[in-house]
Amino acid sequence: MNRFPVLRHVWPMVCCGLLTTLCAPPPLFARTASAQKKVSVVVDPRIELMTVVQLLSGYEVLTKVDSNYRREVERHFATFKEHRAVKLFTEMSKARFRYDAVPKVMLAYSDPPALTPRVEAPADAIRRAGGKQKLEEFIGALREFSQQSRFGEFFAAQRETFDRALAGLQPDVERAVTELQAYSGVELKGCTLIAGMLIHNGGFQATLGSKENAEVYSVIGAFGTKDGIPVFSVEGSVRYLVHHEFSHSYINPLVEKFDSEVRKNAALYEPIKETMQRQAYGNWPTAVHEHIVRAITIRLAYSRSQEAGDRLLKAEEDRGFKYVRALAEKLKEYEAARTKYPGIPDFFPELIRAFRL
Repeated sequence: MNRFPVLRHVWPMVCCGLLTTLCAPPPLFARTASAQKKVSVVVDPRIELMTVVQLLSGYEVLTKVDSNYRREVERHFATFKEHRAVKLFTEMSKARFRYDAVPKVMLAYSDPPALTPRVEAPADAIRRAGGKQKLEEFIGALREFSQQSRFGEFFAAQRETFDRALAGLQPDVERAVTELQAYSGVELKGCTLIAGMLIHNGGFQATLGSKENAEVYSVIGAFGTKDGIPVFSVEGSVRYLVHHEFSHSYINPLVEKFDSEVRKNAALYEPIKETMQRQAYGNWPTAVHEHIVRAITIRLAYSRSQEAGDRLLKAEEDRGFKYVRALAEKLKEYEAARTKYPGIPDFFPELIRAFRL
């Protein structure tokens, strides 16, 4: 039965990871940010430009939600389907330039139309784009697309739609970040959650910049519409994506730090390899990221109710995360010994012992 009959919805896909925190987001896209808030909730022109080009290319990893905004995009940009930027993305996406690699690259540049480099894009994202030369060619084509299609004017004209889509989202996100900080023992400073109007109903994680001045973003999509406007949360439902995506900001570096220990059990990837690869988790360390992050979200769900935890645990196991139950059980030890383990980083050497051959 539809609990939210006013909504047209599509239930969440598996999160593909892109999260970055922008400590001082530029005012152009900081729709609801303030210096006092733990997390900024915004619509970002770089992500919107990216997804407009993806939509024109026929890229399948986009929203299935039929919103007024999507129809406006299709109408305004209809004559640009043969643009060089669209053709380049089609070519590059058929190779490896897909999923989280694309927003990771976009967020390394300034707002359109200038799209000037701000920070170094992650090396893996550059490789998946086909190398620096290919990436520069694509960014140049995007500049042309932005100018020729009057993307800036289109984006500015959507202000009311963006404000309506973000209305009420900030408190839900704030609560979710507070919950995650309390559970993880990790302070999340200046986080930015980007509501992608055309992003699939899951999310991406990415971290940019230096370790001392990291930028951490979470890019999420809508799961439905109300009165034609994308909906990103109902009754706090966005908390799952916030818990999941922002957990990547500290779990991924921990997996890298303990790489030698993680790889000792790399044979555990073989039984789940096919399932993981279908979800774009193409190696053991990446699968470890996802298992641990999902175990954390499961334990946070149990903190709300037994039913919520049981439901999420079953859902993750049904998605093929074979080791998530053992990790969730291991996290109970962490919860019972917070004096000894003030945060997940302190417990991490114990946690990865849940992966056993």
